Amino acid sequence: MGVRRLRLKIVLLLASIGVALLVGEIVLRVLKPLSLGLEHQPAIYQHDPDIGFRYKPNATGWIGRHFEIDNQVIINSRGFHDTEHDLSTGMPRVVVVGDSFTAGLHVPIPDTWTQVLQSRLRATREPSIHVINLGLDGTGTDVHLAILKENLGDLCPNVVIVAFYEDDIADLQLCQVYRELHRGYVLAYQTPEQPAKMRALVDEALGRRASLWWYRRLYLARLAMNWGNCRLFQTNFVTPLHLGERALLRPAYGAGRSPDALFKAFVDLSKQHGFKLLVVPVPAKHDLEASRKTLRQHARAGNLTVVDVAPMVRASLAKDGKAYHDMFWRHDGHLNAYGHRVFGLATTATVSDRLALRRPAARAGNDPPDGSD
Repeated sequence: MGVRRLRLKIVLLLASIGVALLVGEIVLRVLKPLSLGLEHQPAIYQHDPDIGFRYKPNATGWIGRHFEIDNQVIINSRGFHDTEHDLSTGMPRVVVVGDSFTAGLHVPIPDTWTQVLQSRLRATREPSIHVINLGLDGTGTDVHLAILKENLGDLCPNVVIVAFYEDDIADLQLCQVYRELHRGYVLAYQTPEQPAKMRALVDEALGRRASLWWYRRLYLARLAMNWGNCRLFQTNFVTPLHLGERALLRPAYGAGRSPDALFKAFVDLSKQHGFKLLVVPVPAKHDLEASRKTLRQHARAGNLTVVDVAPMVRASLAKDGKAYHDMFWRHDGHLNAYGHRVFGLATTATVSDRLALRRPAARAGNDPPDGSD
């Protein structure tokens, strides 16, 4: 009898533990604690010696964050998160440069604000207009200028929109950041020594196959392993912080890298190539006016047309009965699909009357664009 009772107690104990683990797993899946969410960057990047990195043409990938962002990323043949554009005819063209808020990897392409802008302009101004998205995440104004320069030849835009976000200035102060792929991980590095160290970390993480298998499938496993050195189980984006190193900053902007110099270069390009230049501040999650304030503080280049979308954003939110934070992901600072729609509509309303949709005649070198706001 003693042996039977012992066996029964063991069975009941194991059953109780199993039920407790099952209940715990269910509770975690219902509650979805932020610390247990996976952060996955799409494997769509390639190294570029000049601007650091760019998207691979025709690449596909998946971005996922914080149990709320879940999007299949598709890069077009030009190498941007955008539709394919037929440039064989002389239709009006609007080219947009910017960072992650413009690239819009967090939402499907039809939901990006540049596509909203295109749809509205086609409905209200010009049925054949193309809005071409040249956004690249993780970049600053210097890279946006470089991307525009390399695409001007075949795009021949009527209008260029620089979508400026407040941290584009901070990006200018970073030493060059490069990205490359290794076994499905995105390595973001600044020094020649860092990639090898990062690849070793990735290889070590992937070598722990059993632990990685459990981590990706059970929330309880994530809860237990997050106390250990399993950071590369939770994310596939490797930065110098994973090496215990800080980001490297430039001692100064350097020749031609100050905000004033870069925006002056944009203005000079608009004169040389005959396009209308508009700068549109992008809403920041903490403050609708933050990007515009930063732009005014750091960029004072003459003849810069800065478009204020804030009044139209407020009007759209009031019309929809929404709060400002509804434009953003709950646990991420980027615009969600609704935010892209509001920003796209606000941009349409505020720039529509400033767009020169027909190819303008070549300007004289001393004929400047419109003045600032």
